[in-house]
Amino acid sequence: MPYDTQLVAPDLLALADETAVVLGPEWTVTGLLGTAIVAHPLGLRCSLHIRDGLLSISAFVSTGRYPDQPAQPFTATTPMKSTDGVKVAELIHGQVLPHFGRHDAIAALRLLSLPLRDAQLPVMAQGTLNHSELALHANGSTTPALDVRMSSPRVGAVSVNVHLTQLTADRVIRCERAALLPAPLSASERARFAPDVLAVMDAIPELGAAAPLAGFTTLYRSKAGATITHDENAVHADAPFSIRLPGTSPETAYAVLRAYAAE
Repeated sequence: MPYDTQLVAPDLLALADETAVVLGPEWTVTGLLGTAIVAHPLGLRCSLHIRDGLLSISAFVSTGRYPDQPAQPFTATTPMKSTDGVKVAELIHGQVLPHFGRHDAIAALRLLSLPLRDAQLPVMAQGTLNHSELALHANGSTTPALDVRMSSPRVGAVSVNVHLTQLTADRVIRCERAALLPAPLSASERARFAPDVLAVMDAIPELGAAAPLAGFTTLYRSKAGATITHDENAVHADAPFSIRLPGTSPETAYAVLRAYAAE
């Protein structure tokens, strides 16, 4: 069946169009039956559909190398009547797209390149399924102003090292705030926890939680492990900061690079 938007409800199609504009210049809208789809040329696709007044934003993401392993659905929901393209785009950025970067180092490279492509930064990208990297040399420096290295020792395990230099105070504040924001839990992830555990996590946003094991749930204080350095003798006096995040997740790295690329 061909993809088109003929059967997509006008209000959903309008929302999808607005969402694609907010997501970035390379996102487009198509559809399948009554479902609207926002798609990126790198192969990222998110489906939007309405049921019982709720808008569901879903992506099916492969978690294994083998074709007999089905893709897993990841879904975020929000009331249709109170949403708009900006809110939907933020849900996609925060709760859906990060899943696309968890498979291997190339998947992480694809995800983390998105905000840099949108900002039209001349970043070098290269790598394999096990190791990949992004690098940006700015102002004639031999040291990269942006150095992002992704490693994946096995399928489904990705670690990211981020090092950003030549940052202004405003930019380093944006990046640090993005690093400290915990990734919001999806509805399926929240369902794993008892209501009183969710109440504590909602009241203290900086807390994370390990999946319940043998009836016990461990709450821990989420920290990005970021290190900020100020260089009094920086060549570029207006950008004397650097920030380093070793061994962080694709979600955190994506949030930080979005903050880095925002102007």
